[in-house]
Amino acid sequence: MTEPVSRKDKYGSYKLQCHNHRHGKVVKATFVGALGSGLARHYKNDLLKLAAKIAPQPWAYIADCTEYQASIPEAAEYLRQAYEGALKSGCVGDAYCISSAMGIAQLAKIRHQCGIDSAIDERIYPSVQEAEAAALGLLENLPSCSS
Repeated sequence: MTEPVSRKDKYGSYKLQCHNHRHGKVVKATFVGALGSGLARHYKNDLLKLAAKIAPQPWAYIADCTEYQASIPEAAEYLRQAYEGALKSGCVGDAYCISSAMGIAQLAKIRHQCGIDSAIDERIYPSVQEAEAAALGLLENLPSCSS
């Protein structure tokens, strides 16, 4: 497990941490409140720095958005860049615990902009534990390079 990276402003916060598992690494993001453009820019930079340390090994991403509201429109481009950069850095899948209708719609749009056509509903779980289990399942089902 890496040391967590976290930032906050008066409207929201995030925390990123990489966890080691038997089949690979899982980056867990926790979001609280709303994301403005400054916080979203820092999130993008922090996520891509963390992803660069993991690459080229495949990894999965989970987001605990149980206390997340949404991002302001100006932040969306930074979040899209973060998602796209994660895919290029070896992220093989994502899983979310999110209930904010606005947040879900924003996430679906970002995934679509990055060429992910699967429905966002397939990646949303009722608990963080279930999202984590789904992310680990993605890693476990990757073809092994040694077989």
